[in-house]
Amino acid sequence: MFTGMRTLLAAWFLLEPAASLLVCVAAVLLGSVTFIRLRKNKALGWSFGRTLLSAFLQGVMLIGVTGVFYFLLNSSYRMYSPAVQSLAQGDEYLKEVQTAQKNWGDFIVQDNLTVVHTYSHEEIQQVPGPDGKTFYVNNMITENIEQETITGFNGVVDLRLTSPYLNTYEADVVYQYKIVNQSDMTTTAHFSYPIKLSQNYRNLLVTINGVDLGSSKELAGSEITWEREMQPHQSMDVAISYHTQGMGGYVHKIRSKDVVQDFFFSVNTDTRNLFASTLPETSAIKFASVNTEKGYRLTWTIDRAILSPELGIRFAPGYTPDLDHDYALQLTRYAPRAIMLLMVVFVFTMLICGVNVVPWKLLLLAAIFSSQFLALLGLDLVNVNGWLTLPLLFIITFVLVRIVYRDLPRLPFTLVMASVVLFALFYPYAGLLPKGAGRTAFDAIMQSLIILYIFGLSLYMRVRNTSHDLNDG
Repeated sequence: MFTGMRTLLAAWFLLEPAASLLVCVAAVLLGSVTFIRLRKNKALGWSFGRTLLSAFLQGVMLIGVTGVFYFLLNSSYRMYSPAVQSLAQGDEYLKEVQTAQKNWGDFIVQDNLTVVHTYSHEEIQQVPGPDGKTFYVNNMITENIEQETITGFNGVVDLRLTSPYLNTYEADVVYQYKIVNQSDMTTTAHFSYPIKLSQNYRNLLVTINGVDLGSSKELAGSEITWEREMQPHQSMDVAISYHTQGMGGYVHKIRSKDVVQDFFFSVNTDTRNLFASTLPETSAIKFASVNTEKGYRLTWTIDRAILSPELGIRFAPGYTPDLDHDYALQLTRYAPRAIMLLMVVFVFTMLICGVNVVPWKLLLLAAIFSSQFLALLGLDLVNVNGWLTLPLLFIITFVLVRIVYRDLPRLPFTLVMASVVLFALFYPYAGLLPKGAGRTAFDAIMQSLIILYIFGLSLYMRVRNTSHDLNDG
């Protein structure tokens, strides 16, 4: 059981590092304040151990309630995503896609050629013999020679779309590399070109300076390998060409960050229903697009830079999804994080304002808040969706929370209801932001605002209490 708990907590911190830290800080503070209040209440007559246990359970209660509803919302969102895909695309279409993947292969991500140079030499080692005499043994030592050996690349991929509906295609690939031994030693160059065993390759040809390698190349696992001896500063032209097929798109990728120089990559298509992808987004990569008779000629060039590029295209979906379902899914994306931030703001507000946190009311608040998003997904499943659905569900949430906390003092009541409005009504729309920098910036701003809110409220209560003490004096 404890192993499972540790696994859940580790997953929680991995998924939500900043929000999880805020929840833990709030839990520690809640337990500490509870302990101090119970110790000051002499009428209870509790022992130190009982008081400590009660305070500890308060903190654990906050983490437990937040964690339970976080994972409930998170798992609901993740389980609903495939359901939306099925609703939006239809079972028949998904079956056709799965069949096409078996026959045509999947999205192709082609890794770059790798070249490793080694240098071998003999070393004489002295070995003591059993009779005290010294023996001399010749050992062959092989060392890797680190160098920028790929000094040029010219890659051309011709894609012919065979089914716009399923985005299956045929591809003719020609990759040309300029290889140089930059060292002053005679080395053995070990070449490795990655392939996918699930992919079909026809007319595979590897040449060095125009000469076919023939049987010199070997298939080792998921790589085509060969070796060549290279003299100091010797250069050679390596060409790899083949015919293949895939589905969805094609990307050329250099996985490890390296010096990329004299780089040219081109993709020619016979359709314009596609998206070009250039990662990372940097001025070092020059992208150009030229219209052809039926499609595009897309080119990427890199003069010299240290990076790990991922360049290619993705065909536009052949089936138009139901955007209403996608809209509801996007609104629910931020709900798990929203419940965490709401619990943090709520607990800090109550503690700073000097109000006790009642466990059953905290549980009810989390349940009401989570029910809003579960209801949103449930209604969307039966096609009751649209931009008014979330605001209407929020009205119910607002009224229920108002009933639960109607006996709070004016200031904490106002702040609690404002936090419910923020996280139940406005915060979910962050899911509509595009992936990447937009969401990252939004998350950073929200976390900063929460910290500023806590400090601001603490300062306000301190000034307010000081003012009251002066008036009483």
